Amino acid sequence: MKTQLAVLLLCCLTHLRAQANYKKVIHNYDPEAKCLDGSPALLYVHQGTEPNKILIFFEGGGLCGEETLASTIESCYERSKTLLGSSKYWPEELTPDLAQGYLSTNPATSRFANWTKFVFGYCDGSLHQGYTA
Repeated sequence: MKTQLAVLLLCCLTHLRAQANYKKVIHNYDPEAKCLDGSPALLYVHQGTEPNKILIFFEGGGLCGEETLASTIESCYERSKTLLGSSKYWPEELTPDLAQGYLSTNPATSRFANWTKFVFGYCDGSLHQGYTA
């Protein structure tokens, strides 16, 4: 998993140059990575000016699971029609008004402004948990 993530990030970097906005990149390195509606998983990349500084952000969204299988299927189906279930509705770029806080590209508002940043969108309805070895 770590190797796949590193390859994905390096491939994205080779197609971009320094920019103010985040560019949308289709995650086509793993054909199984799909949103609830079957649209491709996407990420946004901001190529910073500090090559050794990288920030990876995983967008949250919450599990679309419910108490019964029928209610889980209905919940996930309804979510598939929204930003949390489909990449079809995501903008082509994350502009400064959408990339705020530590994702900001403005040096006056974020100490991470010049870092290269990857924003992985959430659209699969799954639950992500941390793990330490």
